Amino acid sequence: MKNYFGKRLIYFIIQIIILTVVVVVLKVNKGFNKYNNTNYNNMTQEQRQAEAQRRLLDIVGKYRKTQLEEFYKRQIRGIGLLLKMSIFVLNFIK
Repeated sequence: MKNYFGKRLIYFIIQIIILTVVVVVLKVNKGFNKYNNTNYNNMTQEQRQAEAQRRLLDIVGKYRKTQLEEFYKRQIRGIGLLLKMSIFVLNFIK
């Protein structure tokens, strides 16, 4: 009988701990979501558009930079090949 009571007591304590963790996680998540929604709702339409435009320009800038780097790499390879061919022709002429 005593062993049965001990098991029930342990199960009860575990349930209380689990419920406490669930409640704390839900409250923290609710507060976090409320903060984000409040921050977004405090922005005017112009501010939202400016923020979106800034992000878009940042993405486009990174894309253009990558494309330009690839272009320069191809040009350098082309110039290197042209120099090698020129050296070969000059050596052939000698």
